[in-house]
Amino acid sequence: MDSKQDNLDNFGFKESVKDLSKFKNILGDHSVRANEKTYTISLIREKELFLHVMNDLVESIDLREIKKRGRPSHLKDLLKACIMKVYLKSASRQLKTELKYLCDIGIINTVPNFNTINKFLDKQNLQQVLEEMITTSAIPLNQIETHFAIDATGISSYKFNRWLNLRTETDRRKDFVKAHICCGSKSKIITSMKVTTAHTNDCPLFVPLLNKTAKYFNVLSVSADKGYCSKINFQFAEAIGAQAYIPFKSNTTGKARGSYAFLRAFKLAKEHPELYNNFYHVRSLSESVFSSVKRRFLDYTRSKKLQARINEAYLKFVCYNICVLIRWFCNPN
Repeated sequence: MDSKQDNLDNFGFKESVKDLSKFKNILGDHSVRANEKTYTISLIREKELFLHVMNDLVESIDLREIKKRGRPSHLKDLLKACIMKVYLKSASRQLKTELKYLCDIGIINTVPNFNTINKFLDKQNLQQVLEEMITTSAIPLNQIETHFAIDATGISSYKFNRWLNLRTETDRRKDFVKAHICCGSKSKIITSMKVTTAHTNDCPLFVPLLNKTAKYFNVLSVSADKGYCSKINFQFAEAIGAQAYIPFKSNTTGKARGSYAFLRAFKLAKEHPELYNNFYHVRSLSESVFSSVKRRFLDYTRSKKLQARINEAYLKFVCYNICVLIRWFCNPN
């Protein structure tokens, strides 16, 4: 047991986040989809491994931009507490016992108050840190993923928005934030992400999501639904050496208007519809990612304030990425 614990303690994103050797030493070299036995073992050991992978991931992130003035605070302890809050699907007030355990085993130095955790979760500059964590946690699989899917989903809250209709009575609808992701087709790891307000258009986020993914991954193809169909998106995908598989709207004429990438994709879809549709349906994998996140880490946010709900949505996908790493590299031995 001591040797296993030493291996877990030596695992770290800080030293070489792109190097798979540490994952292979700790979790085993598992380059194919997990079978039933490895899946069972990964679930049995998940919480143990989650704590150590989460700890090393947080330690690799620079948090100095979050707080530049005031008394020194344990920012990394607060971030770890926020991650555990989402992972355990727990309210902040019910988290104290788990945080005391983390303090005892040396993962955090202090046990923060629940109010401090909630205030930290509401910080606007935490959003950029969480986006970086999403990408950093995906980099160990950059040798595996070459085909990607982009999509968006809504994550609701407890809070109701009131829509006043002059002709009828008051209608109550749940407020929500929108999570835009780019995920790999093999491991379903999330490579880049952006959380926005409820009614943000999907199409403009295609380029920033794919651009961030292309910095660390060899992107050969990317699939998305009709909402992302634009000449700019086709052009950008071709510029980075990838083929975009996005279905065309019924009134699309195929006129290039200066975008030859758009014209080539249109001809490919018309001349080889079966091939085009097969690549397009890689997009369906993003739906299974959303389903997994919402089943594992709730389909709503507990926070009340908008910025806190946005950050909580990011944390759900951080937890998901860590679980994917554990499952993908789990060694049945």
